[in-house]
Amino acid sequence: MLALAAVPAWAATTGVEVRNNSFAPPSVQIQPGDTVTWTFKGANHSVTADDGQSESFDSDPGQTFPVHPLDDTFSHTFNSPGRFTYFCKVHPTTMRGSVAVGDPGGGEPPPPAGDTTPPGVSGLEARGGRKCKRKARKCTPRKTRVTFTVSEDATVRMTFNRRGGTDPQPLERAMTAGENKVTLSTRRVRRGRYTLGLIATDAAGNASGEAVTTFRVR
Repeated sequence: MLALAAVPAWAATTGVEVRNNSFAPPSVQIQPGDTVTWTFKGANHSVTADDGQSESFDSDPGQTFPVHPLDDTFSHTFNSPGRFTYFCKVHPTTMRGSVAVGDPGGGEPPPPAGDTTPPGVSGLEARGGRKCKRKARKCTPRKTRVTFTVSEDATVRMTFNRRGGTDPQPLERAMTAGENKVTLSTRRVRRGRYTLGLIATDAAGNASGEAVTTFRVR
């Protein structure tokens, strides 16, 4: 008869926050039998293991756009040594993390700490567009133009809050360091008053604070 392996008495729990379109910290080192607990500081995120690993976990199985209440938690106990990677279903390219399980002196080492500085965002401005009625005279249609500067190459996520109306879908684009311009058609942002929020995330998973501006589409 096989004896069941007991969980080590020194098993510990490591915390990771899910916030600002990033996992903080993005990488953790634990021992077999330890648990990682993720705390959701943002609503539309998930903690989902990459396929093909000996440890499988998913905070939101069967959901493609999960919603979590503030301070909701998800936990997984790791029993196999190795390095396990995971991502957010809503932001699969910009939100990634890893868990290294086992002695860093043997086997696969954990990833280096690397870059921990978030990108800077400055000079955010939006010039609202204009949609003209058919056969309207003295009306020149124009698109909404957003300009901003990022301190390094980053993926930028823009969210739109339309006053008294339906919010447009968020927009994600890869941007290079320096000044950037984004043009939005009146199909994406229709007539109305908007609050625009912008967060930049670099390749290491560091996220900027949210830059905010307002604009009006006539």
